[in-house]
Amino acid sequence: MIDYFATPAISRSSLMTFKESPEEYYAVHVCGESGDFDETDSVLRGTVAHAAFEDIKSVRERFAIIPEEIKVRRGKKWDEFRKHCVSIGKSPVKAVDIERSVRTAESLKMALKDALNGATKIESEVVCFWTEPDLGLDCKAMLDLKLTLKTGELLVIDIKTSDERPTGWKFRKSAKSYGYWLQDVHYSRGCEVLWPDQPLRDFVFASIQTQGRYPCRLFRFDEVT
Repeated sequence: MIDYFATPAISRSSLMTFKESPEEYYAVHVCGESGDFDETDSVLRGTVAHAAFEDIKSVRERFAIIPEEIKVRRGKKWDEFRKHCVSIGKSPVKAVDIERSVRTAESLKMALKDALNGATKIESEVVCFWTEPDLGLDCKAMLDLKLTLKTGELLVIDIKTSDERPTGWKFRKSAKSYGYWLQDVHYSRGCEVLWPDQPLRDFVFASIQTQGRYPCRLFRFDEVT
């Protein structure tokens, strides 16, 4: 994942930055005025959720639960625990994040039950790099889930989590604020370039509430949108 973030290329987030502020885009993506990538709790939660989606039993094999006595990620105890994680090849995560990620994965599987039954291959966190043929620009994207269907077509799912219950109007609000439409276009174009023999059937957003019963709803953009 660090290689993905460290590799300079046009991404959905950089396109959003350019849309909001060309000056900031120039400073960050041209002049390099940005810090090193650091795995935040939210990024790790997404990684755990993807792992749980593929195989819940493997989660504890890939991640180490941070002891309760470690309240902050600094100090002697944290440094020792982090070194231990590196030595055993695991990423440190909070116990509550393990639980939330597993429940998120279970909810997503229920929502995608029919699609999963019709898939011959399921991949998570698919890192994509491509060169835009018409412009010669290097681009990148990370697909949360990529399903190869029995028809040979592709189905791509992007996971959006929130503390709020997923509803139509809330999704429309988030889609406008965070540029989901731009993500749809950018990722779909990447699939078209990288897998020309596998048409993209659909690009779907899975909105999941990370509390309560973890309800999940699926959304997509139509042609008019």
